[in-house]
Amino acid sequence: LVLACGGDAETEQPTTDARAAADAPQMGQSNEADIEEVADYRLTLDAVEKMHQAQLNIYAAMQRNPQIAQMASMDAEEFSLDALEARFNDVPEVRNAVESAGLSVREYGVVMLALFQASFAQASLDMGADRDEVLAATGMRPENLDFVAHHRDDLRRMQDQLEAVAQEADETAQ
Repeated sequence: LVLACGGDAETEQPTTDARAAADAPQMGQSNEADIEEVADYRLTLDAVEKMHQAQLNIYAAMQRNPQIAQMASMDAEEFSLDALEARFNDVPEVRNAVESAGLSVREYGVVMLALFQASFAQASLDMGADRDEVLAATGMRPENLDFVAHHRDDLRRMQDQLEAVAQEADETAQ
């Protein structure tokens, strides 16, 4: 479920190699169609805020029923948008958590991966990578890179909120 709940690209250790940024959205064994779908997606603040709300809803559902985390979890090796969609749709609490935020399960996955890809690419740029090389290697929309740079504070606020909710859930579980 870590894959589904997002990650913090700023705490990862990206290399300045543009090829590493290209590999980021693959999340293991994603297929070419997934890579193309994610690369073609244009991030908006509305969609990212909905994804964030879905993540908060998923955490809330997991607090109510800790078994949900096991039911919805996926190994990186099995991850694809189709697999995420099938797995989350099979867990009503997760499907409802995502849909009540205003996204389909598939759209949630696409937004999450597009944001991860753009955040990872931006971290590479912050470490000195060449923008044109990163864009060429990833095939992602330049607007997504601009989105991450422009909304850095909003994204940090959302990530901080998710980390606080996750820590609270961990403390409650202990």
